[in-house]
Amino acid sequence: MFKKILSATDAKAKSGRLVIPTKGARSHFPELNDDQRCMRLDIFDITGRIWELSYRFWENNRGRIYVLGGLKEYISMWKWQVGEQVTFYRIDPENKYLIVTEKEFPASSS
Repeated sequence: MFKKILSATDAKAKSGRLVIPTKGARSHFPELNDDQRCMRLDIFDITGRIWELSYRFWENNRGRIYVLGGLKEYISMWKWQVGEQVTFYRIDPENKYLIVTEKEFPASSS
């Protein structure tokens, strides 16, 4: 579906949230509107665990900012670092979502 490179704000476990690119949110996640600014979104990880996240937006002078909240434990578990990539997939026809944290591993010395 779409990818996100982690910023310093995203990688902070303390905040427990991930800012979602607007294009990815609007194209691939359920629609949010002024009547429904927040919804629960269940997202699987590669271990099969379901994460119950809050999907919401707020508005600023440049438009909407989409956010996934409730990620504090996930961020800590995967030890998110600035510059790493998170990829979201949709599994059809079940309409389920999958989150994958792509870690960079140092090259092995041989």
